[in-house]
Amino acid sequence: MLFPSKTAITKAITLFSSNEILINRALLPLPSKIANVKRFSTILHVSKQFLVLATDCADSEARRLSVRPQHLSHAEKSDIVVLGGALLSDHGENNKMIGSVILYEAESEEQVRKEVEQDPYVINNVWESYQIVPFKAAIRKKMI
Repeated sequence: MLFPSKTAITKAITLFSSNEILINRALLPLPSKIANVKRFSTILHVSKQFLVLATDCADSEARRLSVRPQHLSHAEKSDIVVLGGALLSDHGENNKMIGSVILYEAESEEQVRKEVEQDPYVINNVWESYQIVPFKAAIRKKMI
């Protein structure tokens, strides 16, 4: 055996706290070359999730459209943005953009706040206000 199987790794990983995982190396079958290496537990830090709910200024439609390419580029380059999109007034003919929702995975709320403050929508007064809400995803499906 060269490496532990996915099943063995899964059995060795247990939730230690809300943002840490405990890996019990004693439960992992190791390759014979390193079987005598001291086995001990390692704690890995797992990022926290935050939702940003942003509301547009009443007169921001033109500004939103003009800085949208910079906003999307900023989000694409971010290491902590998971997904995001516009809040719409409705799905009918009007479907005006009235805000944004962005999911972040970060070490802290402060890290998210710093990222949001650099967003072109904040800098160019597209968003009237935003709220950072701690979040924990229960279901994840592959997005199209």
